[in-house]
Amino acid sequence: MKSLSTIGSGVLFIATLCLPSLSHAGSILIENTDTAPGRTMSNVTCAVDFFIGSNHYYDWQDLGTWQQNSQVHWGIVPSRCSCSGTECQGDCLYDLSQTNPTTGMRLSIDKGDNPTVYSKVYAECWFTINGACHYDWEYLGDSWDGSGDFDLVLNGMNGTWDGSCWGGDFLRSK
Repeated sequence: MKSLSTIGSGVLFIATLCLPSLSHAGSILIENTDTAPGRTMSNVTCAVDFFIGSNHYYDWQDLGTWQQNSQVHWGIVPSRCSCSGTECQGDCLYDLSQTNPTTGMRLSIDKGDNPTVYSKVYAECWFTINGACHYDWEYLGDSWDGSGDFDLVLNGMNGTWDGSCWGGDFLRSK
C-alpha cells in the first residue's frame, strides 16, 4: 500500500473517465457501496494519474461528503494541465455535473481527448469515516484508449490500521 505522504505530491485518481464530446468514450465508474448505518464518507478526495507518452499527468478534486444518491460527474482533458518538463498538473480534472449527471451513489469521470491513449492509469481515493482516515488505490492498466469501462466500488470496510490511517481493499473492481 502506498503511504499517505504521496497525497498532494504524487499520484491521485478517483472517479469515472469518459469523453464529454462523444456519446460514450469509456468510463471509470466508482460506486459508493458503504451503506452501514451511521457511516458517512467525508473529506472524499478523487484524482487521476496517467501517462500520455512520457508525460505524467495528475490532478485531484475534493468531493466533500459523499451522500447516498449524490450525483457527481467530472471530466478529464489533459490539455487543461500545465506541464513543466514531463510533469503535468493543474486543472485537467473538472466538474461536469451540471451538463451530464450520473445517477445513484456514483462518481463519474469522463475520459477526455479521445482517441488519445492513456497509459499506467491509476485511481486513488482517500476519505474519512467518523474522523478516521481511509486510503486505497487501484491500478487500472497499462493502456486505456477509452473504448471500455472500468467499474469500481468503494467502501471503508475490512481495513487494517497502520497507526495513522486505515488501509485495505476499499477501492476495487466490481
